Amino acid sequence: MITMSPQLPPLTIAPAGSEPSRKHRIIDVHCGWGATSAAPEWRDINAIKKAMAARGIGTVFLSALLARRYDLVAGNEALPGAVAPPVDEDDVDVRGWMVIHPARLKEAIDQMRRLLHSPRFIGAALYADPRTGAPVTATDARELITAFRRFGKPLLVETPDLTAMEQVVRIADDLAGVKLIASGMGGDEWRESLALAARSANVFIDISGALTPEKVEYAIQALHGTRKILFGSGAPLTDPAAILGMLDDVDVSGEDRNRILYGNAEKLFNLGPAPVESATIAALESSPIVANYLIGNVDNPGEGA
Repeated sequence: MITMSPQLPPLTIAPAGSEPSRKHRIIDVHCGWGATSAAPEWRDINAIKKAMAARGIGTVFLSALLARRYDLVAGNEALPGAVAPPVDEDDVDVRGWMVIHPARLKEAIDQMRRLLHSPRFIGAALYADPRTGAPVTATDARELITAFRRFGKPLLVETPDLTAMEQVVRIADDLAGVKLIASGMGGDEWRESLALAARSANVFIDISGALTPEKVEYAIQALHGTRKILFGSGAPLTDPAAILGMLDDVDVSGEDRNRILYGNAEKLFNLGPAPVESATIAALESSPIVANYLIGNVDNPGEGA
């Protein structure tokens, strides 16, 4: 059993053989990978796959919590071994976001060159400073994102509030041609944030964040349809089932719902059948796993203190 959020009752993993097939096609574009107090098993990729399959999700994009919170370089280096191609059509397809930050510019650019050529990495993700919580500004990120744009992949930026969304729009204005995903819809400031996002042709949004069906309806109006709206849960902080339940409460056609759940992501990320494993992917997956308690290969140094 995996407890996904302290606000939600724990959900029991379906027995082996009863998970929905990946033919359901739901794509969760933004999740973390690593143990939390609410989801200690979230460091285990097989446990993540079971949790996603039990909720009807066939593809999930992960970023390492280690990279987001503590050590960008070590977290990114640990992820290739977790994003191996699915073994069959019923296996959940796990792919990775490479975390970037201007404070580690040289290391980030070096990792881009080694990791982002792999089809198992679907783009880069930019998060607030873990020490201050302040979003990365467009000015600070310019050199980093200029180096990233050559790979032609989307950039995800976590947007828990209006200030973060303002920086996303500035990045979009500075770097036309880069597809950006504003993840979180601005949190509780979703109305103002969505009004800003609607001004930029290259800004997409995912529906994670505040569990408010009204925000999805507002997004459809502000963005003139569902073409730029993606399904993302933000797990393990939020149970994907809660985000799916929120979408069920939205008055939207079946066709538009499917666009949000998987159709738009398939187009944005050029998703097709899982690629045949290449020598490059094999080399990435053979990278040494960095010891850290978030990914479960050493004990939490804070426990028992």
